[in-house]
Amino acid sequence: MERKMFVIPKILICILTLSMLAACGGGGSTGGSGSSGDVVLTYWTHDNPAFMDVAQRFADNYTEQTEGVTIAVESFPDFWTKVYSSLAAGTCGDVVEMYGSTLRFSQGGVISAVPDTVMTVQEIESTFYSGALANRLYNGKYYGLPSELNVESPGLIINVALLRDQGVEIPESWRENDGPATWDDLMKLAHELTIDDGTMMQAGLGVVGGEDISMLLSIIWQLGGEYRDPENMRVNLTGTEAVKAMEFIMDLITEPNAVHSATFTPRREGFMEGTIAMTIGAPWYCAVIDQDFEGFEYEYFNLPPFIDGANPYFLGEGGWGSWVPNSSVDVEKSWEFVKFMISEENNLEYAKSVGCLPANMELSRNAYFTSGEGRAVIGRAMQISEYGRDPGAYTIDPATFVWDIGMNNISAIISGQVSIQDGLETMEREVNEMIARMQEGELFED
Repeated sequence: MERKMFVIPKILICILTLSMLAACGGGGSTGGSGSSGDVVLTYWTHDNPAFMDVAQRFADNYTEQTEGVTIAVESFPDFWTKVYSSLAAGTCGDVVEMYGSTLRFSQGGVISAVPDTVMTVQEIESTFYSGALANRLYNGKYYGLPSELNVESPGLIINVALLRDQGVEIPESWRENDGPATWDDLMKLAHELTIDDGTMMQAGLGVVGGEDISMLLSIIWQLGGEYRDPENMRVNLTGTEAVKAMEFIMDLITEPNAVHSATFTPRREGFMEGTIAMTIGAPWYCAVIDQDFEGFEYEYFNLPPFIDGANPYFLGEGGWGSWVPNSSVDVEKSWEFVKFMISEENNLEYAKSVGCLPANMELSRNAYFTSGEGRAVIGRAMQISEYGRDPGAYTIDPATFVWDIGMNNISAIISGQVSIQDGLETMEREVNEMIARMQEGELFED
């Protein structure tokens, strides 16, 4: 199960650059009128079975209770390629379930703002987590409504069967506290579970080879630093806190106290294949395990702060949600369908189905998460959701900042290709160059 979008393929960037204005002028969606005269709205979602299943249930329920409208669900294996090229051509679905920031597309004029008849700005901001909204706000209007608050790597996932086979018990205090109280508590068990006689055979804690950039940014915040600078439209990734954060990560994978290694199996893959006993991760890791690894015994906890005494800040942003392209056959009716899907009742159903933190704040008090089946993973994660921080919606393209430029440069540091200082300087420069291009009106790289 792929949970997030990373980078727009380069060929599609060129297509979008050349075609944006044409898309704004129309061209028509894939919807239209059915044989009965109903308006047929196409709802595009990607081809993960859990997402397709809940999308079809929503479509069927809405069609049944809404006169004159039929919702047709469509999915594609190469989903992002299909969406971006279709947005450019003006032939996109009438409603699109998509991940992350809408800012490039709202600035480009290819998607529509949420109309006040669906939800006012005030209603939106009083309903959803602020972290789920920052990457959808443009010129005082919201473009797209969130289904989830994506939280990146605030969790600790433990292979219960592996620990049992090795005669190691999870401390009961962790269950009482929903996680280790301190980083030192976690490190004590991680070292006990690490098997390394010169060659690492088992990692005690999966650290790298995943969403490593989220650790770097989280630790900067926990050290009291701040890399975001929206006032000057730049990032600052070479300060004292950034260097210390990178050194913290390197200490975890460097002898003599390594609990993982840059040359060992990446954290998520190693955890699922049984060579990593515990891993830093996110609730969506658990959704992957439940779907693809039936019978895998694990337990999810909240990760303690990396830095003693700090708040457990982590990356939190608007993840999956729904957009309405301007080329929709009926923009107003499309938004009414979105409104139906993001109701409190349906947002709960969505979260249960795909294994995510629902974007609706009211659901944090729902019994399913406070005392029911959802308590074990999402309910625990909800307890620290207030510490989720937007990684930088103001950069216009936070996905490229974090998951392209950020990941590439942190990977180069971790693998030893460059020094910490050189890698951070390159990261900062490349992100600021990207922001400058966006500011100059070049919404898509050439």
